[in-house]
Amino acid sequence: MRAIKKDEISVKMVYTVTFIGLFLIFAVYGLFTVYGVRRTEKAADKTLLFAKARILRYEDYKENDKVKSLYRLLDKTTEAARCLDKEVYDESFFEDYVYEQRLGGICIFDSDMKCEYFTEDSDIWWKKISDSANIDNNVITQIIEYPLKSYMTRIELDDGEYDMAAVSRRDKGGIVIAYEKKQPGFENNGDITMESLITDFTFENDGIVFISCDDKIVNCNIEEYQGKTLSEYQDVFFGDWNDGGNKMVKFGLSQSEWYGSRMIYGRYGIYVFFPSSSIYSDRTKAVIFCTGAYITMLVLAMAIRQHILYINTRQLDKQFRIIKSISSIYSALILIDIKNDQWELIKIPEKLDYIFDQKHNVKQMLEDYTSNRIIPSQRDSFRKFADINTLMTRLEQSRYLEYTVENINSRWYMIAVVPQSYDKNGHIAAILMLFRDITEEKLRELKYQHQLKAAAQQAEKANVAKTDFLRRMSHDIRTPINGIRGMVEICRFYLNDRKKAEECLDKIMAASGFLLELVNDVLDMNKLESGEIVLTKEPFCLSKLLMEVDSVIEMQANESGVDYIKAPLNIENDHLIGSSLHIKQILQNIVSNAVKYNKRGGYVRVSCTENRIDEKNIMFEFVCTDNGQGMSEDFQKKAFEPFAQEKTRVRTTYAGTGLGLAISKKLTVQMGGTIEFISRQGYGTTFYVKIPFEIDDSYESRQQEIAVDEKIRLDGNKIIIAEDNELNMEIARFIIEGAGAQVMPAVNGEEAVKIFETSQYGEYKVVLMDVMMPVMGGLEAAKNIRKMDRPDAKTVAMIAMSANAFHDDVEQSLAAGMNVHMAKPLDFDKLLATIKEYCDKN
Repeated sequence: MRAIKKDEISVKMVYTVTFIGLFLIFAVYGLFTVYGVRRTEKAADKTLLFAKARILRYEDYKENDKVKSLYRLLDKTTEAARCLDKEVYDESFFEDYVYEQRLGGICIFDSDMKCEYFTEDSDIWWKKISDSANIDNNVITQIIEYPLKSYMTRIELDDGEYDMAAVSRRDKGGIVIAYEKKQPGFENNGDITMESLITDFTFENDGIVFISCDDKIVNCNIEEYQGKTLSEYQDVFFGDWNDGGNKMVKFGLSQSEWYGSRMIYGRYGIYVFFPSSSIYSDRTKAVIFCTGAYITMLVLAMAIRQHILYINTRQLDKQFRIIKSISSIYSALILIDIKNDQWELIKIPEKLDYIFDQKHNVKQMLEDYTSNRIIPSQRDSFRKFADINTLMTRLEQSRYLEYTVENINSRWYMIAVVPQSYDKNGHIAAILMLFRDITEEKLRELKYQHQLKAAAQQAEKANVAKTDFLRRMSHDIRTPINGIRGMVEICRFYLNDRKKAEECLDKIMAASGFLLELVNDVLDMNKLESGEIVLTKEPFCLSKLLMEVDSVIEMQANESGVDYIKAPLNIENDHLIGSSLHIKQILQNIVSNAVKYNKRGGYVRVSCTENRIDEKNIMFEFVCTDNGQGMSEDFQKKAFEPFAQEKTRVRTTYAGTGLGLAISKKLTVQMGGTIEFISRQGYGTTFYVKIPFEIDDSYESRQQEIAVDEKIRLDGNKIIIAEDNELNMEIARFIIEGAGAQVMPAVNGEEAVKIFETSQYGEYKVVLMDVMMPVMGGLEAAKNIRKMDRPDAKTVAMIAMSANAFHDDVEQSLAAGMNVHMAKPLDFDKLLATIKEYCDKN
């Protein structure tokens, strides 16, 4: 680059910089003046909206407080009505009840709305209520006709506000009415009050916010204005406000200049004021900054003249910095002059100095490096890469060449060759050979390749496992199906022999039960893997749960000729809180395996012990010991893996899929417990299961209501069943019609929609809908019914019946308008109970 002379710098540059600086200062002054006003207007709008939102929240809180107060009163009134149902009660009871529940009073009327009882002063209150027009007497009297109805309201009388609730009597026809007077200042009991709406809030630009109601300042973020009136600041609050936009109003306040804005919301007035000093603070800072920049530019303009003297020197330094930058990346640099067959070491580690002899030509230097530093397996390929005779031709076809090589110290290097200079004919005259250590990158690459290979091997193993699982599933599914079909043929032959036919039916039920258990195990494993199983925390009786497990295992043990031994149950805490269903599943899986894989004449011993953790928690240890087949050492390592089974074991009828232990392990861990075992092949196995529980301290005081219903009846109810499978339809009709209901069948969803659409109002109480049907599925049919313009379309109960039992299937059914999703095969007792529940509601 040509050197620039000092006298080439014109004095005009100084004047130009001076003009630009002054123009910039004035421009910034104007722009930041406008910016300050606009920013304050936005801050005013934001502040007003914030105050409005706080007022809305306060109003919502007052309304919510009213609703909560009414519901609390309704609960107390309902409890008073329930007490009427006692065989003996006296009037003093309700006087005490009023005092204890902090009520104003209680009024009890018969079915003709004649008073049977008033607490003290309640008759005076009732007369005020009766004479006022604040309540709907028709609604109150309807409670007598419809006992499930209730009524609650807030009434404003001359002496204050009252909350009132009315419910039907439980002992006979009539009404119980309770009331309580709302004390002034009740709204101050919550998290937000009128006095705290904006108190202690700091607003942008040091803003002051006032909230007024009528003529009183009810809240301000400056304490000294609290409780004062707007009239005391006549010039400020009754000025010429611009309510139609966000334009600020200018006026004097506290002997200074202020800007303000106002919003009227209902009976509230919201005012915000900003001092002019905060509005234009950015303008002052910007002007000071620009002035400083202006002075700096003047200084720079003077300094440029001196600076240009060094430009030529900097051009020389540039090449040095480039080489230095390259040196920081590459560990070695060699400059090779092709035409003169010379080379120069620009950078080289000290430990490699002995390799490069400056007396050798280029070809000999490269050969010395190849022989002394590169591993033998890569020497020939590197000689081919570094061949000077072909290197120029290859470089003309590419901007650079790269080669990765490993040296004798197990370090990896990336060697790059780039052109450094060209002759007058455009041919390469010199090249740079750059050496960069890429050992870490190469090791990561090799590690990644190893991981890919391991992943491929794992995928291959998974594929083999899937094939093995499908083979076992095919055997386990076909075996009971073959048994079912065979028993059907035998049953047909012995139709006249009731005993033999019932024996065949029992075997068919056993085989179908295994199929259901097989499907449930696979689904449970899938849910555990996806995290869909949610453990419940519910009270249960441990001894009762163990009895239920024992009843199942004892039958299995008797059929297998195995002696089932139960250790005496000696526990202190029988009533616990936990997921009883999954606890039962864990115990049944383990003990059932102990029986299943035992030998005739063998034994299975089960015991249970407890160890207290702290005052509220206890650890139970369940031990199951058998003298059955036991497990081999190899199988013990993978016993808890899904689908794992002892390959050497002879498979018996309905041996299972190898999911029981996997499910038990995951459930136990999810409960915070542990499961371990000790096994010896040919001698037996002992399982140790430890699970923590929470002690149910409230068992003694909790009232348990046991509903006794010998047989569910659905007499007088009409039900639509949409099912395309004839066998499933026949079974459903048999069960539901057997309970006394009248069934209207539909072979698809479209037909079910037409039946409901042409029915009378309230004719059908429940619709049973199969999800997957031809023409129109159950989900689409449910949506169409819910969209109908008739009141019972929104209230009719719809129950989905589907073989799909995953979480997302249930969510789709509920989203389509179904009330309940029941998985097939149906639990008919649960189905009848659900239908009964919704029939009673409708």
